[in-house]
This record gives sequence, C-alpha cells and structure tokens, in this order.
Amino acid sequence: MSMLRRFVFLGAPGVGKGTFADIIAPKLGIPLIGVGDLIRATIGTDSALGREFRRHVQQGHLVPDEFIMELVEERLKQSDAQGGWLLDGYPRTVSQAAHLDTVARPHKVINITLEHRIAVQKMQARRHCRLCKRSFNVCSIHEGNYDMPAMLPDFDACSHGQRCPREIHGREDDTDAIVVARMKVHEQETAPLIQHYQKTDRLVTFSVVRGVKDADALMAHMLE
Repeated sequence: MSMLRRFVFLGAPGVGKGTFADIIAPKLGIPLIGVGDLIRATIGTDSALGREFRRHVQQGHLVPDEFIMELVEERLKQSDAQGGWLLDGYPRTVSQAAHLDTVARPHKVINITLEHRIAVQKMQARRHCRLCKRSFNVCSIHEGNYDMPAMLPDFDACSHGQRCPREIHGREDDTDAIVVARMKVHEQETAPLIQHYQKTDRLVTFSVVRGVKDADALMAHMLE
C-alpha cells in the first residue's frame, strides 16, 4: 500500500493484539513493530538494559517509560518504517502517547476489547515455538457470542522440516501471578489512554468475539 498509514493497537493483555497485528500488517504492506518483541530482544542480549527489563517483566510491571520511548523512537527511524507502521504494545501510558505524537503521529488508534475473564483464559493458554518464534493458543472458547477456536501448530507443515522440535512452550511471563499483576497494571496505568485518545478523532473501538476470524472485520474498521 503506497499511502502512508500509521496505526496503534490498544487493548488489555490477552485480547489478541499481537495475533491480529501479525495478520494485518503484511496485508497493508507496513512493518509490524511489536514493542514486546523489542523488549524480549533486548532482554536476550543480557546487557545491563536487558537485565533491567527482565527484572520489571518478571515482577509483572511495565518497563519504565524512558527506556521504552528510546527503543520505539530508534525503531521508527529505520528505513522500513518511513512508509507507515503498525504499533503493538505502544503506547501504554499517556506520557508515551504524547511522546509518540512528537516522533510520528499515528493516524488511527484501535482499541481492541475482550471480556476480562476471556482475556485471562487466553493469556494463560498462550504458547510459542522456541525455534521459529511463532505464537499459538491452546484455549478454545465457545460460549454465548464467543466462537474462538484454539490456534494449534501444524507440525507437519512446519517450514523447518525435520528440525522442527514438534513442541510448544508457555511464555515465562504468563504465570497465574504475573497475568493477574499485568491486568491490574493495565487497569491502573494503561486504561487512561482510552480517555486520552477519545479526545481526538483517531480512536476506533473493536470488540473481539471470533478470535482470529475477526481479522478481516478489524482491518475494515482500520481503513474506514
């Protein structure tokens, strides 16, 4: 897509922001910038900054604003982001939102919503492959208006062939205690972003009921 487009995905942990972003960003021809991925990559370096990040994540806390702002600003300067981007996981505070507007103002902010108890179930069921880094979810929910099948791996179709470990693992930061802590952090520190963006004409709210099958409807809302 040649038109410059900058999008932000908001929403509590477990609503599926990352999964939707993985599907939609390639369709729009823009890079997906997952701040969680940037943080995990920094943690993986075992640098002083990585150790600082790890300490906050393991306690279920947000990494301090100044560190995240620096990470995001440097990423948005890269050449592939000059034609637009989709940000997942940033901003998470009003101060981060103000900073983002000074760096590269998003055109539309999508607030993705999901009932709290469903989001918690989905968080606790997240899995990933340590080799190819793909994400999955072993929780299948079919009740009321919800029709959300599990997202399971197809090991036989894995691009790594015989090197595929044929196993998936839970994330270290998805333990019961950390999940509860992260939801509380969201309610206390991140939810005010909705009020912040409601003051502009950029906020769009999208309610998830079919999980990954809602991707096309979500993208249509983004492009309206």
